Amino acid sequence: MLDIDNQYYMHYFMDILHPLKNFNWQVISSNDYQIRLNQKYNELKEIDISFQNPFFHINVPLPNSKYSYYKRFYSLEESLQFLNQYIQYI
Repeated sequence: MLDIDNQYYMHYFMDILHPLKNFNWQVISSNDYQIRLNQKYNELKEIDISFQNPFFHINVPLPNSKYSYYKRFYSLEESLQFLNQYIQYI
């Protein structure tokens, strides 16, 4: 299990999301408890990651669809793994 302070855990998500900038994704808001990104020229595609103690909430768009997928995680490791797999998939 990762041992980190709450104020730094979003940094792990930002590291995973960084490659999306090469595919026209942009950060629209970011703080210690939430990160929101959308895709330029397609603003309805949005990735939203938030922490509401004790859960991590991840909402990601489904490829080639107008729908999104929501998942709640209790573990930081599981949420990071899920997001990393999603980024590789898209």
